[in-house]
Amino acid sequence: MWDELVAQYGNQLDMVVVDRDSPEGRAFSVSHGIGYQPGFVVIDPRGEVYYAALGPYTGEELTQLIEEAAAL
Repeated sequence: MWDELVAQYGNQLDMVVVDRDSPEGRAFSVSHGIGYQPGFVVIDPRGEVYYAALGPYTGEELTQLIEEAAAL
């Protein structure tokens, strides 16, 4: 699923994997309400959190969230 999203949106937005085992990754995750894996955060073009949730989510669900956030 991740590879498909990168192929579809990789040249339009930044997609980052956060390592929750690192101190920085854990701090980022917790600060966005993601206390467990899997989880994800969609940040809109203004740099604001559009959606943050624990997963898992399907590629279709993530695609919809990305497109909604990009339209803001």
